[in-house]
Order: sequence, then structure tokens, then C-alpha cells
Amino acid sequence: MYAYVMCPKCKDQFLETDKYNFFDERHCPKCGNRYVLALLGEKSIDDTVYKITFDGSPFLDNKVIKYLEEKLEEYHFDVDDMMQKIKNWEEGNVVYEGDTLHTYLLMDILGIHELCYIVTPEFSYKRSMAPHIALCPDCGSETVEKEEKTDDMKGCFNKGRFCKHCNKWTVCFLVNET
Repeated sequence: MYAYVMCPKCKDQFLETDKYNFFDERHCPKCGNRYVLALLGEKSIDDTVYKITFDGSPFLDNKVIKYLEEKLEEYHFDVDDMMQKIKNWEEGNVVYEGDTLHTYLLMDILGIHELCYIVTPEFSYKRSMAPHIALCPDCGSETVEKEEKTDDMKGCFNKGRFCKHCNKWTVCFLVNET
């Protein structure tokens, strides 16, 4: 099994790791954040070129378009080129063609309910949630894993990621103790 980490802020490269921990001991030289588990697979990352096409007509209202433009810019894609391909979608047209890293990032962007897509060849890696929940979306601080009994529901507790700086849950699941 191969495992890869990435910086949850910069998201600009994968680094191989032999550990499967949420946080890696290494830090990003650009921003100082710890690397987090991002990708798992049966094979090492190679030079496979992936193609992404839409599966059916994408639903593109103003809210979806704004989201796509913001995320494409955040992940350093050519926003104008990508938006032109997305808006002028036709059956079978390739929206993107590229390497594992950029396919991973675009899958992240397109992973909303309004957009169904196909990756060819099949993306042969499992994506981790860690890059999305490692940093607080409000302040950018590193989150910590936390469990806490809840007063509201007997026999249950909250479990998830917590921002100590904002003193709030960033991801929280209600879990039964049994």
C-alpha cells in the first residue's frame, strides 16, 4: 500500500510516506503547516494521464459558477480556460486532462451534488478527508481530534475535529457509546 501526504493549505504536491497518521511529522516549507494524509493506493503515483468528462449535463447556476471559479483559483488552475470548457460542455468533451495531483484537486472541486463526472482511466487511489478538515475554515489554525460527552443525548458523545483557537467544532459527528 502506498500513502501520500500533502499540505492542507498549499495543496501543491504529494509526498510519499510510510505512515498512515492524520498528520505527518514534516512541515510545508512554504507555509509551515504539517502535511496530512491525502491519498492511498495499491500502486505508486506514476505518469498516468487522467481525463475528466461530465456524466450528463452539469447544473450551472450562479452559485455553482462562483464556487467553481473560487476553487479553481484557490487550487491554481487556469480559471478562464477551465470555466470555458465547463460552460461549453458537450457530451464526450474532455473538461480536463492531466496528472494525479491535478486530477485529485479537480475531483475535489467537482465533488458537489450538481456535478457528476467520469475519470478515465479510473482514478486508482482513495482520497482522504484530512486535507479538508486539518485546518479551521474560519481562522486557518490546525484542528485537533476531540471527543466530548454530550449533555443533550444520554449515551452519546461528539467526535471530530475541533479548533482550539475559535473554540468550536469544525467537523463533528454524534456517536453512540455502545
